[in-house]
Amino acid sequence: MKKNSAFSATVRSIGTTLILGTIIGGLSSLASIGFIELIFLLNDIFKISAKSRALTTEPVILTISTIIVPALGGLIVGILIWGFTKEKRPQSIADIISESLSRSHDQSLKNRFVNVIASLLSLGCGASVGQYGPVAYLGGSIGAVLSKITGERFYQDNIALCCGVAAAISTVFNAPITGVVFVHEVILRHYSLRAFAPVTVASTVGFVIANQFFDKLPLFSIGIVNTASAGEFVLFALIGLTGAIIAQLFMQSILYFDELNRRLNFHQVFKPMVAGFAVGIAALGLPDVMGVGTEAIRLATIDGAFSGVELSTLLCIKILLTGLCLGFGFVGGVFSPAVFTGIMFGTLWGLIANEIPGIERSALVFYTICGMVAVTSPVIGAPLTTIIIVLELTRNYSITTAAMVSVVLSNIVTYHLFGRSLFDKVLKNRGIDLGLGRDKALLNIKSIEPYVSDDFCRIGQHVTLAEARRMMIEDDATQAHCVDDNAVHIGTISLLKLSLLIDRGEDMRQSVVSHVDRETFSLTKNTTIWEAMNALQNFVGESIPVIESRQNKKMLGVVHASTIIKAYLKTTSTLREEENL
Repeated sequence: MKKNSAFSATVRSIGTTLILGTIIGGLSSLASIGFIELIFLLNDIFKISAKSRALTTEPVILTISTIIVPALGGLIVGILIWGFTKEKRPQSIADIISESLSRSHDQSLKNRFVNVIASLLSLGCGASVGQYGPVAYLGGSIGAVLSKITGERFYQDNIALCCGVAAAISTVFNAPITGVVFVHEVILRHYSLRAFAPVTVASTVGFVIANQFFDKLPLFSIGIVNTASAGEFVLFALIGLTGAIIAQLFMQSILYFDELNRRLNFHQVFKPMVAGFAVGIAALGLPDVMGVGTEAIRLATIDGAFSGVELSTLLCIKILLTGLCLGFGFVGGVFSPAVFTGIMFGTLWGLIANEIPGIERSALVFYTICGMVAVTSPVIGAPLTTIIIVLELTRNYSITTAAMVSVVLSNIVTYHLFGRSLFDKVLKNRGIDLGLGRDKALLNIKSIEPYVSDDFCRIGQHVTLAEARRMMIEDDATQAHCVDDNAVHIGTISLLKLSLLIDRGEDMRQSVVSHVDRETFSLTKNTTIWEAMNALQNFVGESIPVIESRQNKKMLGVVHASTIIKAYLKTTSTLREEENL
């Protein structure tokens, strides 16, 4: 009997894994393909792509469109985000990480749709933002929406969301292993068979669909190349060390313009338009800074395609424009701009290496890719993912080995100077600190509001001491909470204190207000479970009053110490179960 039961459970688990991974992987893959193709189409229509610009014979039209299209696109993006989203800000990978951690797929379908459209328009009109972040957001949203529709019979916790992200990444990169590793390293932050199996299926489905329906050119065209000398690994290490500084400048630029956005006193709707106008002006002299810059990325691997001055200029302008666009409200990712910046930086190193006497330089692509991973890896906080993606994109172990050296040193330096990643910094600024572990981060997301109870003894400000004592005895309570006529919390009084007042011969007909403890410890509805647990260290009593806020002390109910402890244990137990199954 037990064997049959175990066999049935195994069959159900395998079936659920296959169904979950296949359906979400397939839908996310097709959606990602459609998203990328629409970007290409818009780039051609708006004369953002190199091909469409080369075919335009009227220089005046090209100049006008170069300035007008990003600015007008920015205005429409501003209207979409400000007017039609709940948060009034763009969504990104950081939000997917937060959603995966909390497993609260409460974002509306409308909100997700508006963000996807806004990111499509941002990329279509040439904003200096990335396409892979929005693609991952699209895949994750598909998984999250399906999980809400189908219910717990079809998914477990945040696995559906992760399946969508893995399939999207696998599709756009033609890299199924990268999709799996990215989800575990960046989104989930742990490895377990429970998530690994369906995520792997989804990523594989995405890869198969991409190869069947999506004739995607490789990012690099690389033949059989090897390192020219062992001494070059010193240069690859230096690329990693200096790449960490470039990565930090890249991330600090985004954070600086985001802060500047908050300080500037004009309407949020118009801020992406300002960034779009700046992109257009810069693109008059450097059209490669618009959009993803795929053509420039491919040319950078060819010796002589760019001079050192051109590479340095493109690198600096791209950092500034990406910070401006993302900080001022365009919707997009950071991976593509980081790739562009890293490739320009790595190619610049390749030119320098060519001038060093006594060193026989390898193919330029070694330096290009080492620069790329030295910048992108610390930005997204995924050293293993970037190493795997190099291996899957190049199919070359020599280049991958060189990239490993740059990745390791770049991540070590960036961690000490900045932190694990840009996503972690963004989430920390929102009060979600992943640096102290997933347990604390999740406990700091969940508020005590769902655990607030109205099962307590409530007394009014006009109640006498005798009436208060009677009410507590009837409610079998050892503590009562006093509120005024507007339900504002005044203080608490215990049954023990009332008994002591009787022993002292106090007049029990007097109002209870004069004897309540007004310095009562209280929590607000937004207090997190982590904060509540820490606060319990100094609490003695039956129940803790919960108020609206420190400014508005209207009493909402109480929360019991045992309830907080149970919520804490349940949350941590859920994480352990997720990590070990």
